[in-house]
Amino acid sequence: MTVTGRLLEVDNLSKRFGGFVALENISLSVAPGERLGLIGPNGSGKSTLVNCICGTLHNEAGTVRFDGRTVDGLAAHQRTHLGLARSFQLPRPFVSLNLIDNIRIPLLYTVAVRGKHHGADEAMAGLTHSEVEDILALLIRLNEQGVTVILIEHIMRAVMSFSLRLVVLVSGRKIADGDPNEVMRDPEVERAYLGQ
Repeated sequence: MTVTGRLLEVDNLSKRFGGFVALENISLSVAPGERLGLIGPNGSGKSTLVNCICGTLHNEAGTVRFDGRTVDGLAAHQRTHLGLARSFQLPRPFVSLNLIDNIRIPLLYTVAVRGKHHGADEAMAGLTHSEVEDILALLIRLNEQGVTVILIEHIMRAVMSFSLRLVVLVSGRKIADGDPNEVMRDPEVERAYLGQ
């Protein structure tokens, strides 16, 4: 358990690709056992943020702390050993396994190592309603066992059903963070999604 009660802390994280600012001064904290939804239009920086947290990308500015330890400079596999893992958008990378087992592999590996945190990056893309429900049930079960989950997903009913807290990124900036129903009523969030 962390001293601060925060499992994951991201402070003023910024990431650029050449002249393009992908993330600008993102600050975010996640408590142990949280179910956090991370949403935003395409190109808003969601996957870039998760990549910087997990170590597959390196941020130019800011700090990532996991369980009270600064992980800046650690490789992705080192962060995985600490308890950070992610699932990817490809629904069935191992064709011999069913969908749920494909999602469970990185989850269960991390739970076996540490049992602390997981980021699922649009793992439900292109799935049927019942497959989405199965994945949500799996994630909720794991969360009830103490796994912290950050869910990145475009299927809004899935995000709203799963998330106890919602963070919205737009153009590399965090524009909202809080109760999912309140966040979705935020005028800036509505403009981002409705293009007004």
